[in-house]
Amino acid sequence: MNRNNLSEKLTGHLRSLSSWDFKLALGIVTMLTTISSFHVVYSSGYLNGQEALALSLSNIHPPGIYTNFDFSHWLNAIHIWIAVGLIIATLGLWSRKAAGFLISLIALLWVCFVYLWWYRETLHFLKNIEVTEYTKLHDPFFKQLGMLRGASQLDVLVLLVCVALVLWQLRTLLGIRKSSQSELTL
Repeated sequence: MNRNNLSEKLTGHLRSLSSWDFKLALGIVTMLTTISSFHVVYSSGYLNGQEALALSLSNIHPPGIYTNFDFSHWLNAIHIWIAVGLIIATLGLWSRKAAGFLISLIALLWVCFVYLWWYRETLHFLKNIEVTEYTKLHDPFFKQLGMLRGASQLDVLVLLVCVALVLWQLRTLLGIRKSSQSELTL
């Protein structure tokens, strides 16, 4: 079976998925992409703009000092990578083709990878501020939402939904593989 034949077969199986199952996944990823994109535009445009203006007007911080502006810039970069991954995943699902489905899966895996990177950087931050005691990790000052520094409830929701969509896509691919194997044996 060549690659074009496999792609046509996978596309045919994707189009034959139950409409509510696929439409629900597509609706969820579209809504999540929209919310995430608006969040990125708001936080990078409005919030960082206000903080950058206040920082430039105050001139209190000498060069080389780590400020909250640096962290919010880094956090916006993470949110931008998440939003780009969600946009690619949404466009891939909207295509309802095999290549788009696989691109969507890779994009959602990318989003999960960005969250893993964020988690690793949070652990690095906690190590740098020398939080070694277990009790300090549960102190509200040190506590991070889901062990992601600077995360909001929206970030945790995006992560959970992305993991659920990756699992749905993997289950769908396994179901298609099983159905194609049963067709070959008949």
